[in-house]
This record gives sequence, structure tokens and C-alpha cells, in this order.
Amino acid sequence: MTISTELVLFIIVGVISVASAMFMLLSTNAVHSALFLILNLTTVAFLYLMLEAPFIALVQIAVYAGAIMVLFLFVIMLLGAERLADDEEPQSESSLFGPLAEGGSNQLFAGLVLTIAFALVAGYAVAQGEVELQPQVAHNPELRVAHAAAGIGAVDILLDGELVAEDVNFADSETAEYFELDAGEHTLTINATGTEDTLLSESLTLANDEVKTAVVLIENDAPTIRLIDDDLSTLEERDNARLSFLNIFTDAEAVSVIDLGANQSLDVDDEGNVTDTVWVENLAQNDLAAPIHVPEGELTTWAIVNADTNDILYRLNREELFTVERNTSDLIVIAAEPEMNGGVRARAIPFTADAEPSFGGPESIGALLFSAYLLPFELVSLLLLVAMVGAILLTQRVSVPVEQRKRDVRRRVSRPLASVVAAQTGQNIFAESADSEAQAPGEEPQTQPAGQ
Repeated sequence: MTISTELVLFIIVGVISVASAMFMLLSTNAVHSALFLILNLTTVAFLYLMLEAPFIALVQIAVYAGAIMVLFLFVIMLLGAERLADDEEPQSESSLFGPLAEGGSNQLFAGLVLTIAFALVAGYAVAQGEVELQPQVAHNPELRVAHAAAGIGAVDILLDGELVAEDVNFADSETAEYFELDAGEHTLTINATGTEDTLLSESLTLANDEVKTAVVLIENDAPTIRLIDDDLSTLEERDNARLSFLNIFTDAEAVSVIDLGANQSLDVDDEGNVTDTVWVENLAQNDLAAPIHVPEGELTTWAIVNADTNDILYRLNREELFTVERNTSDLIVIAAEPEMNGGVRARAIPFTADAEPSFGGPESIGALLFSAYLLPFELVSLLLLVAMVGAILLTQRVSVPVEQRKRDVRRRVSRPLASVVAAQTGQNIFAESADSEAQAPGEEPQTQPAGQ
């Protein structure tokens, strides 16, 4: 089995991740534990990058390893948690973890054994070739219908007897949408608009994960269907678009797609060779060109040229039709359009579809959040709202009327009772009690000498 660089990086990062998690749990210093947690979160972000999920990796670094861990360190420093162990028991500064308390060496040994076991299991699985990838979930097939037959007029499209599109005109690319179907056999029927006159009926067999375009064209003076496999996979260059050309133009043996440049004319050297940029060369009738990747932007300087005579058959100068966007997959059908004099002329018909967003990218995550996870998020937000309202109601103080508070609250006396009685009667009861206790029974009260 060939060991790739990606696999070696996974094993190294996995060992570091497990080891940092172990040291985070065994460290008695809170700051050291938080630093090991930051290292663990960073290794997880690196694993996301290996899975081609840069957006999640960025969130992992910015939110978890960044903002949240800064908050943790701030709280640890504010509370002085990193000095708690030093206050309780002196620790050796030569060790990163201190003595780990009694029996800490056993915990450290168990953590090392766990890390080594992870490395051995991963190495054995790689050596035996038993590393199984997660099976890809099968998706239902999708089908769209492209009307490129100018001689039959507007049509109605039926799938399995059900009307899915009506009054579809020739070269109408806006109504060419994908329909999700079940895997198996289906019947595609083309009727004249507003009638039950069947112009074409054909049985199609679709399998899971297939994305196809049924191009309706004229062949031997009769309408027929050409099935095209559409490639909607993610583009490696995000600023590019994927273009495919199908040639069903009957008035030329082969055509070429050429960028004429700013002068809008075909440049040919002395030997008859085209010096302009040729994107598709010598595309024969009923052939499908290999997909090409082009930067996003306008194709208004491009043209369809007769490969034999170098005559310009059609210019892609309509900006509203021939402006490609990033991460899209376009099928351009080169068809024949009747003229008033009975002849035919070339016509390019674009059919655009969005390519799949990159796994883990913002577009992919946004699509999941607003499709598969929209209802769970709404339910969670509703529960949080109910909990917040309930907490407000439970903690709200009940206001008591003033009259009831006056009745319920007993009167408080700010002075001792004896002082109040003395103030009201004009006698000090404590002084009289003391004089009566000091005078012996049967003795006459003595008067004080004058002047004292």
C-alpha cells in the first residue's frame, strides 16, 4: 500500500492532538492546561484543512482557539487559579506539570500508553490497508430538458405523465431547471403547447448520483433526444467556470470556438493559421467537446467559426446571455435556427447550472444551514426564547400596594421603651427604682446638705 503525504500528516497531527489532550487533563497548572487546549484546537483545525474545509478551520482558530481561549486565560489570570496549586503545596519548577499529586506518574504513564496505542492502531490499519472511507451518500438523479429544436415550436414537457413545464420556446434557457427524480426508468414526453399531440416520447433510465440534460434536437427531420452527462462537481479554481459545447449545427462539418480579441475579427497568419486564442477546435456535428475552465467574466469577444472556411457563424456578444459566473457549469448548445429565406444560421444557447460548493466552505455550510438544519435551528431558538421569557417571569418581583405594606409592617420604635414612657409622663422610672432600692427599710430619707 502506498503511504501518501496526507496519511503521514494525519498520523502526526493525530498523535499531537491526543497527546495535547492528555497533557491538558494531567496538568495541575491552569495556564499550562489552557495552552495545551489551544494546541489541541489548533490540531483539530489542521485536520479540517486536510478535509478541504477551510471555513470550519478558520472558525476553529478564530472562535475557539482565539476568542474563547483568550477569555479562559483572562479568567484564570483574574482569579489567580494558576497559583492555587502553589499556595496549597510547593511544586517543583523543573517539571512542566509539577508532581501531578500522588499517583500522578501512573496517570502520565497511562496517557503515554494511550498515545502510543493510537499510533500503533493507526499504523497497523494503514499497513493492512483497512482504512475505510466513509461511504458517500447516494443522491437522487436529476434531469433537465433543453429545447434546441427550432422546427417544432413551443412545447409542453411531461415526466411520467405529469406536466413539469409548459409553453417552452426554442432557446428558452431560463425554464431549463433540474427535476429531482427517483432512480429507475422514466418517460419523457414532448407535446405541442396546449394540446395532447405528442411530438416525442422516450423512455429514460436514470441511476443515483446522475445529473443529465435531455437536449431536444432535430435529426433526420424528426425530433429526438440527446442525453448529456452534466459535470457539476466543485471547481478547483473558485474564480473559474466550466464550459461545455455541444455542436448540433447541421450546416457545417465542424466548428471552432475562438476568442477574437478586442478587434472583434479573426486574425490569420500567412499560412492560414488562426492566431487568436482557440478554446475549442474542430468540433464535429453531434459531438460534445471536453469541458474547459475559463475565468469568470464576459464572453462577448468569443465567436463560433466554421472550422473549414474560417467564416464567423455566430458571435457571443450578448452580455446578458454570455457572461459566466464563478463556480458554475454551463452547457452551450450550437444549434441551427431557420431564416426567412429558407436557410439556417447558427445559434448558441447557454444552459447554466451552479456547481457544487466546496466541502466545508461558506456556501456549502450556508446551504446546509438554510436547508437541512433550518428547522432544528428554529426550534432551538424558539426554546431559548421560551426559556428567557420564563426566567423573566419567575424573577419578576410582585409589587405590594402601599396600604397593604403599612398594615403588614409593624411599627418600629427608634428609642427604648423606657425613654418613651419617661418622655410622655415626665418621670424617670429607672431613677425612682434605683432610689427605692438604695433606701433601707425604716430609715428616714436623708436630705443633702445645701450647696452640694
